[in-house]
Amino acid sequence: MLLHYNFFKLCFEGLASLFIGTTVLFSVTTFTSNREKVQTSTREQNNSTFNSIFSRLHLSAESKIWNNATETKSSNVPVEIDILVIVMGEAKLHPIWKERIANIEGPTSYLFGSFDEEIPINLCEKEYGIFCEQTIFIPGTTWTQGRNLLAAQAIRKERKREKKYDYWIFLDDDVSPRCGGGEHMEQLLGTGDCWQKVFNFIRSDKVPEKVSTIALPYDKSGPPGFVGVSNSDAMFAAFKREKVPYLLPYATIREGGSEWTSQAALYCIIQTCMKSSVLYIPFVGGINGAHRDYTRGLNITEIRETIVNNYHDDTASFKPCKNFSMEQLPQGKWKEYNTFSTAIDLNNMIPEPDLEVCIPMRKRFEKWESQIID
Repeated sequence: MLLHYNFFKLCFEGLASLFIGTTVLFSVTTFTSNREKVQTSTREQNNSTFNSIFSRLHLSAESKIWNNATETKSSNVPVEIDILVIVMGEAKLHPIWKERIANIEGPTSYLFGSFDEEIPINLCEKEYGIFCEQTIFIPGTTWTQGRNLLAAQAIRKERKREKKYDYWIFLDDDVSPRCGGGEHMEQLLGTGDCWQKVFNFIRSDKVPEKVSTIALPYDKSGPPGFVGVSNSDAMFAAFKREKVPYLLPYATIREGGSEWTSQAALYCIIQTCMKSSVLYIPFVGGINGAHRDYTRGLNITEIRETIVNNYHDDTASFKPCKNFSMEQLPQGKWKEYNTFSTAIDLNNMIPEPDLEVCIPMRKRFEKWESQIID
């Protein structure tokens, strides 16, 4: 068997060299940190490709999805994706989050809003590539009010540093990712703990161009491929900065209203402006551990009123979701959606964003932004 293996291996290498004029280099891309480079010789590439041909005979159906996902590679792998992580929660959890985010590889800033106890303020001017921490005190706020105050602080930070981030990632303080998928997950998401894998993916070239938001399904596991949805849990929301003006600030709700309402209203905007543009990170689920007391529930009349009060613009004839229904609200399990083999396949499925129709959303953001005082 070894003789046969070497014979076919030599034949394979010989055939590859015959087409030197129009060579297709088979490569195995290793996920590395932002400061490392992939250095693989042509012989090692051919050896790896030859071996993979035989190993694929034993792949399961899920493995085949994965292998398709890894075969389409971009030569332009992002190196420095600048991320602002925004957490709202109890003051006692601040040091835990600070350590967690400080250990993430790549340029990452951290903004924590505490609602129960004031944390000594730490102001910083972020130098590119250096971890930055900042805290603000937001007592007596609802979930919606707190996130909007943190979004306003993100604007101030960008003004101060004279540079926008690539992503704003909003996190509930009790969110926890769950990674599963073995070798296939490691190859796509890289090394490190589950949080590092999440950031590895966000900084990779595997995020489809049409994606507006990266999220985690509320589940103990994630899809074995690429899934795009319009409705997702707010516990983890990584907004592409370029799409923020169409999505934020969160819709304000009536006093005492369900805090789910503002997220439900956001579903309307994503369904109208950027349908199916929320990407679930492959192999990663997410859960909330604390389940604190707050006003819950979905009331379709209240949601419609919130959409009208926050988003409708009569002068621009912009009246999205006039007939919004309960059927448009469920997040659904990721298994209920199509799982695509590659980022390109998912990108081709996502409809073109209708940003012209949604210009009133951008103007709404610009008006809100102009009222933020440094």
